[in-house]
Amino acid sequence: MMIKKTIFNKTQTERIFLIFSFIILMIATVLSFILPAETRSVIPYPKIIIPFINTICTILCFLTIFKMNWYMLQYAILFIESICTILTGYELLGIFLYSAFLIKLFVNGFFVKKLFPKIFILILIWLITILGLIPFGFERVILSYASLCFFCTFYLHIYKKMENDLIRYMPPVPVKSEIKLPPYGEKLYLSDYNLSDRQNKFLMEYLKNGKSYKSMAEIFIVSESIIKTEMSRIQRKFGVKNREDLRVLLLQYEVVETR
Repeated sequence: MMIKKTIFNKTQTERIFLIFSFIILMIATVLSFILPAETRSVIPYPKIIIPFINTICTILCFLTIFKMNWYMLQYAILFIESICTILTGYELLGIFLYSAFLIKLFVNGFFVKKLFPKIFILILIWLITILGLIPFGFERVILSYASLCFFCTFYLHIYKKMENDLIRYMPPVPVKSEIKLPPYGEKLYLSDYNLSDRQNKFLMEYLKNGKSYKSMAEIFIVSESIIKTEMSRIQRKFGVKNREDLRVLLLQYEVVETR
């Protein structure tokens, strides 16, 4: 039978994101040289410091287009630009950038360990940063606090709403599967495919949370090589070539461990 696979893989979409990030940063850098500085900002010498920061972030962003695994650099750019944007009075854009920073951390597994201390620190940084808007008016401080809460809860709502359905909205191309599967959208019972208990646990964790092999190894307290071996066996049983194809395939069904 034929299954569906997304045309744009993770690497391609990330590069597109970084290219447009570079473009918007380049525009922001040019504008920061042309437009007058915001004199109410708590940042000293904003006419010098803001263009300098934007220029450095633009250069670093250009590098990430070719070094996409430099995640710490991506985080740094988003974090610095979000703080500077807020402190220069563009709080809504800054809030969006800070929420994007949090989302990037989330999708790359930053919150897997020590969740609450990390959240506490990030919230504390946000609360302190927003106080920098006091020179612009206390009402903008209140609005900024409320806006970030709205952004975060909205993203969370959409994520949970479409967690297992996003794949349906991507353009498909055919990929051949070597096994018989139920009709699209119906229940798929893992017990029908002779998977071991360990393979079931690994597969369900991968489908639910999209963890990397390294993260899964930490969760199940096994070596990364064991995860790779078992996932390779699962891929062979479902007649697909890699874990991305496996995820795309199974997200088209309601996966259940046993009947």
